[in-house]
Amino acid sequence: MLVQRIVTGVIAAALVLCVVVIGGPAFSVLVGIIVLLAAVEFHRLMRLGKISVSLLVMIAGSLGFVVLEAFDMHSATGEYSAILLFVLLFGHLLGKRARSALVEPAVTFAGTVYIGLPLSQLVRIRNAEPGSISLGLVMMILATVWASDIGAYFFGTAFGRNKLAPSVSPSKSIEGAIAGLACAVVAPLAINAVVGRLGLWYAFRPGRLVAFCLVIGIFAQLGDLVESMLKRSVGAKDSGSLLPGHGGVLDRCDSLIAASAVAYLAAVSFLI
Repeated sequence: MLVQRIVTGVIAAALVLCVVVIGGPAFSVLVGIIVLLAAVEFHRLMRLGKISVSLLVMIAGSLGFVVLEAFDMHSATGEYSAILLFVLLFGHLLGKRARSALVEPAVTFAGTVYIGLPLSQLVRIRNAEPGSISLGLVMMILATVWASDIGAYFFGTAFGRNKLAPSVSPSKSIEGAIAGLACAVVAPLAINAVVGRLGLWYAFRPGRLVAFCLVIGIFAQLGDLVESMLKRSVGAKDSGSLLPGHGGVLDRCDSLIAASAVAYLAAVSFLI
């Protein structure tokens, strides 16, 4: 199981990093594929919990956020969200029983925003600055999230004694969370130092990078807990089985979703 998890992780990471370096439409397409698969898995989880969700609207709505960012139209995100909400409400009210008019649209809208809006911010960041700055930002986000996940998993497995949130995720420990946060800072700092020497992409100031990584690392762990709560509420162990050893795409990207939600604001506040 561990070997399978490592092999899958290495292959997936290598593919993602290659597309990040390429950037442009290729990166937007990659994020779109991830959003689509995550929306399908969210729909599956809701069905397990006997909660009605419109899969077609979720897919179209989530991808809409990515399209807005791909075409540099992020200023319209608020209007797009409002239109999506009212289309859901009006459409459901006209087509189904009024008593249930709020349940399906609310969950569908929540799932769409939960998946599509944060991940679309990665496209915004990759396209935000010319040259190596945008590449460096996405690389630091990924390094922080992945280091946090890896550190929390291995240190928590080996040394975890005190439960972090037993009612949500019994396997997660306080020791693992602390180690994950430490790795979320140390790993990007080490990568940044190497980048500074080799000139692979823009190297950030270490002090500012620490603040950035702390914010991203904290939200990454919160994102993991949120997805665990979703799965526990519907009695599911994994969101899917697409990634051997990891579960589904939503399982693998839960930390990245939450981290992406604050990444642009954190980058503007601390790095750019």
